[in-house]
Amino acid sequence: MHLVEPASAARELVLEHGFLSFIPEIAIERDLSAGRLIKLQIAALSPCYWDAMMAWRSGKRRDANKQLLLATVRAMAADWGQSG
Repeated sequence: MHLVEPASAARELVLEHGFLSFIPEIAIERDLSAGRLIKLQIAALSPCYWDAMMAWRSGKRRDANKQLLLATVRAMAADWGQSG
C-alpha cells in the first residue's frame, strides 16, 4: 500500500503498475464509475502484510518539516529492519 502525492501520481502507479494506494476518492471518481479501479475493504488485513515505502524526488525544494519527517521514517525503518 502506498500513500503518494499528488493523487494523480498515485493514480498512475495504480493503473500502470498495479500498486495499491490510499487515494482521495474524488481524484479517481471517474475511474471508479468506469470500473477501471475498485475500492478494497482492508480493515481485516493482517499487519504482517503491510510494507511502508517513501520516495524522495530529487530536485524538489528543501523543506525543514519534510527533512524531519524523512529522518523520523528512516529511523523507524531501521528499527523495523532489526526487529523483523
